[in-house]
Amino acid sequence: MNDFTFYSPTKLMFGKDKEKQIGIEIANRGIKKVLLVHGKHSAIESGLIDRVKECLDYNCIKFFTLGGIESNPGLLQVKKGIDIVKENYLEAVLAVGGGSVIDVAKAIAAGYYMKNVWDVFTGNTITSALPIFTIPTLAGSGSEMNSGMVITNEETRQKFIAAAPCLYPVASIVNPALTMTAPPFVTYCGIVDAFSHAVEPYLTAVQGNQLIAEMIEVLARTLIRATGHIPPLCIDDYDLRAELSWATILAGSGMPVRGWSGYSFPFHIIAHSLSALRNTPHGAALSIIIPAWIRWAKVEKHARINRFSEKVIKIPEELEKWFIDMKLPTRLRDIRLTIEDIPEIAENAFEGAKQMKVDQVYTKDAISHILGLAL
Repeated sequence: MNDFTFYSPTKLMFGKDKEKQIGIEIANRGIKKVLLVHGKHSAIESGLIDRVKECLDYNCIKFFTLGGIESNPGLLQVKKGIDIVKENYLEAVLAVGGGSVIDVAKAIAAGYYMKNVWDVFTGNTITSALPIFTIPTLAGSGSEMNSGMVITNEETRQKFIAAAPCLYPVASIVNPALTMTAPPFVTYCGIVDAFSHAVEPYLTAVQGNQLIAEMIEVLARTLIRATGHIPPLCIDDYDLRAELSWATILAGSGMPVRGWSGYSFPFHIIAHSLSALRNTPHGAALSIIIPAWIRWAKVEKHARINRFSEKVIKIPEELEKWFIDMKLPTRLRDIRLTIEDIPEIAENAFEGAKQMKVDQVYTKDAISHILGLAL
């Protein structure tokens, strides 16, 4: 096992009705003015946003709102949030929603201290951020307990990752019951995202160890088992939702890959280009790319692929069927893309590979080959 440092300062409060404590958590830190960031539908329609506002009011916390956050969130929404924060001298950002909402909140928190917020995603070191609080409404990205974020630049059509220790949320309140309002498609996309967070390093790592391999296999089996009654996911089963929420948090926390070396995230790099160029939902882009990458890597990574097939699920055949059972796309043609679209996607993804410093392996030709296997 390689040397490593693991750091996770987020206070995670997990359980039924825990969201009622958000006002106290913020007030106890001397914060009096926050930006409330949320999505377009489920958190509003369920009454969650109104309940959060009541908690803030009760604890004498003034708030301003930035709503309507889209899937595959863009830089324009981030800039709008930064303007609201600066104009009103706000002290923290509270995200109520899925991974996209939390990513926007993190970008606002970091961008507040930057002259140009996109510099955060193109190599500038992030040294400061406003305090971040989250109430996730979807099990998936694990962003509620990690230091990463992903944003799309609408102008350059790039979807890039950034991370820094100051982007760990101060506190995250996870009530699995809140995930029950998400539509099945969105829920399944979140599960595939978490699955990728766990499995991507497992399949790509140069060196690993038995302990971590078995941890990842357990997480992957848990995510698959959680969707065992398809369709639909048992939306009223709290225990199932709780297990799913905790599994996705662990998968996205970075813990399952500590001590491993040489791993990379090619699924995400290519999937991000599908999202940036075609607005494909992240989980749906991953369900296309993962089986294609496995076909591409089956010789070089045969030992790890064979082990995963034996311990978890046969890949890519049964894995692809699992995606289909969740009514997710598994081929580029499922989202109306053809061979003519591959050069543009490969060019865009290669920029992501350069940003992640894996462009020596994931050249334009290699990415084009993977996309060709996804036709």
